[in-house]
Amino acid sequence: MDEVGLRGHAIASVSVMLSSAPRLLTHSIRSKPLYTSSCANVLRTSSISPRINHPFRRYSSRTMSAQEITEVRTTMSLASRYPTNSALGAQNEIGSHKITIFTRSWCPYCRAVTSLFSSEFPEEAPHIVELESRSDGDAIQSYLAQKTGQTSVPNVFINGKQIGGNDKTQALFRSGELSQLLSA
Repeated sequence: MDEVGLRGHAIASVSVMLSSAPRLLTHSIRSKPLYTSSCANVLRTSSISPRINHPFRRYSSRTMSAQEITEVRTTMSLASRYPTNSALGAQNEIGSHKITIFTRSWCPYCRAVTSLFSSEFPEEAPHIVELESRSDGDAIQSYLAQKTGQTSVPNVFINGKQIGGNDKTQALFRSGELSQLLSA
């Protein structure tokens, strides 16, 4: 079923073989509406053939009104304004440590920036968040990309402020600004 089926009623032309009938009957069947309160992706396959007793067919029993569709859209847009658990987790990690570095274990730039802090600032132990070791690691990285505009790792935060990646952190170290940020 394509997207056209999601805009209203889908008409399915099906062949139905009746065991009591001596011939094959072909007729059009008006399927049930696909705009429902359940997941539209699941319902795309719910009106394939009347011969199949599809388990999700019972959910497509009524059409949502324009008012209900507007309410669903409004609810979904409001939900996107509130932080998810991953966003709250990232904010907590950033806010509760002086230095927070979001990394991936396979990333050579992540290793370079963590070794910079361990060799040049041994008294300042950075909090390392390895994203692939967390179940919400991809969601945290998506949140950080949305918040900071940086899609790559490492993503370094000092005193709750985003510094950048390895190149920016190394440049701040060479200019002496990294020491100033850490002493603030």
